[in-house]
Amino acid sequence: LVRLGATRADHEAAVDSLELMVLRGATGRIVPGALAELAEVCLTAWADDKRHKPAWFDRVSQTGFAQVHQIAAALDEALSPLAAMVAEEKSGHKGSLSALATATVAVIEALARDETGATGGLYAGESGNQLAALLLDLARPARDIAFAPREWVDVLRALTNGMMERQPVGGHPRIAIWGVLEARLQSVDMLVLGGLNESVWPSMPRDDPFLNRAMKAEIGLALPERRIGLAAHDFQMAMGQRKVLLTRALRLEGAPTVASRWLQRLETLAGKDATAGMRAAGEHFAALGAEAVRPILQETAGRPEPLVPVDVRPENFSVTEIETLIADPYAIYAKKILGLKPLEPLIRDPDVSERGRLFHHVLDTAIRDGIDLMADDAAEKLIATARQVFDESALPREIDVVWWQRMAPVLGHFLAFERERDNDMAERHAEIGARKTAIGATGITLSGKADRIDLRRDGLAEIIDYKTGQVPSATAVNSFKAPQLPLEAMLLAEGAFDGLGKRDTAALTYVRLGPRGEWEVKNAVGDKGDVAAVMTETWERLIKLMERFNRPETTYPSRFRASETGHMAREGDYDHLARVREWSAGDEPSDSDGSGA
Repeated sequence: LVRLGATRADHEAAVDSLELMVLRGATGRIVPGALAELAEVCLTAWADDKRHKPAWFDRVSQTGFAQVHQIAAALDEALSPLAAMVAEEKSGHKGSLSALATATVAVIEALARDETGATGGLYAGESGNQLAALLLDLARPARDIAFAPREWVDVLRALTNGMMERQPVGGHPRIAIWGVLEARLQSVDMLVLGGLNESVWPSMPRDDPFLNRAMKAEIGLALPERRIGLAAHDFQMAMGQRKVLLTRALRLEGAPTVASRWLQRLETLAGKDATAGMRAAGEHFAALGAEAVRPILQETAGRPEPLVPVDVRPENFSVTEIETLIADPYAIYAKKILGLKPLEPLIRDPDVSERGRLFHHVLDTAIRDGIDLMADDAAEKLIATARQVFDESALPREIDVVWWQRMAPVLGHFLAFERERDNDMAERHAEIGARKTAIGATGITLSGKADRIDLRRDGLAEIIDYKTGQVPSATAVNSFKAPQLPLEAMLLAEGAFDGLGKRDTAALTYVRLGPRGEWEVKNAVGDKGDVAAVMTETWERLIKLMERFNRPETTYPSRFRASETGHMAREGDYDHLARVREWSAGDEPSDSDGSGA
């Protein structure tokens, strides 16, 4: 229904541009009346040549920028009657029911108005008539009441909770779909009772959070069990029809279900022979259902394994993409060959991954700023740096407070960790990138960026990787299932990191930053692991992996193997494209050597 004074085509194009350029990836709160201001900030950021541009940016024209300005301003104007009342609430002003209803009418009519000034289908049909009647009653109440404008949404939801729209009767004239109330006292040739699963029919009794059983009994209200009794009565009445078909879903959202207690009781009383007879009588209808869904089942997708010409396959990988290539080659196919990038989520609060990036940024900034970690004022400088990074992130206030409390112990652990190692360290380097380096004679290169590379006084190096999620096991690192740190060590040995030269690595270290500010240091290759041996074996397996994907017959299967690091435990960015949920009922295959070769 929303048109904002534009044609349908222009409005839809403007909505697409607004979504991509402003709403996707935005965090925090969007204040009604300030959308145009937010749009200006976002568009200015996109115009900055230094900002990383997403895949869709090249498809946006100057017209798209103009459309965003126009629709943001139109939305601000349309929402202004309610936004003004909410703004007045800060000064202690309360809104009346009639005033809020009148402002709501102005808002929804402004939203729905088309290029001719008409409100289109806003008040059309049964639902439109009910909306008009509701708003008219609220705008002219018999008794006006006052409340905070921010409560208007909850009030309106409560007022409309019991309203129902009667859909026009359609479908086959001899078939009717009824609820239990409508089915009472009806007589039909055949009745189908659906949903005979426990918790569906009968539904589970729910405790009232405001009135307990004793209070309900004292004031004469019906107890929860009465609903089950009424439902049982409806079931018994329905069983009196001439023909009855009893049905239930064997699975609900992928999980097995439990047959309704009534169905179980019926089977128990009828006995095995009678139950078998009922099932046989229903086989005709089951066969009809199977015949109806057979075309759908035949179209169900299998595991996709696209075959791609060698000359269009990726010529460079980052160290973090190697693990993806091992576990889910299809994701690499979608990202690097098809050039598809996942859309940023719509407006949301910052999540766990952003907290991890923020903590990383604080620690990286402390290293890059050259804070003297042995000085007496090191703790104060660390706190000042962290506060500056937090302020620049502009987090919602309630999230800033929680995350800052979790940042404080991390800074303490970080300072103690660095002071303990200071005598052995000559230089510390944060967020340092590696140039493209040839992977053997495969014609493919490897690049990447390391969280930390510390140069020791004995000429060796230690590579550190911060983790805010699951830390890979030493077994996963040593068996080419989590190859990131050994590959970074090989790049360092090849002199790929600018300014560091060619250096051997003495230690590969994970530092886990826990959700409550915990700090856990872990040797990536294990206490008995040999860094040099792991590096060499990882590099050899990488060469074999690249040689495999250089063969014309090699495909890019989806979810080739679940990674021990948890990479495939969560839903991937391209799983919906690969239709993973349709074909992933069985176990995922795995290769013996971890290289796919």
